Amino acid sequence: MVYEMALPRFAHAMTEGEIAKWYKSVGDTVEEGEVLFDLVTEKVTVSVEAPVGGKLTEIKVGEAVTVPVGAIVALIETGG
Repeated sequence: MVYEMALPRFAHAMTEGEIAKWYKSVGDTVEEGEVLFDLVTEKVTVSVEAPVGGKLTEIKVGEAVTVPVGAIVALIETGG
């Protein structure tokens, strides 16, 4: 099963964010709760954790790219 990782909303007024740094690469195994990337918003920089464990099969948004909240940024194969 493929999990579509969407850009999360951390504040009610948040409409977009920039992926500052990816800590994993395509093909890497990720554990639930492990930091995947840093996200920069207007007010804060936050580390975003994987909501599920599995294999990172695709990164759809590269570093230094701003996308809207809810945009799919990565795909994780959960195997379930």
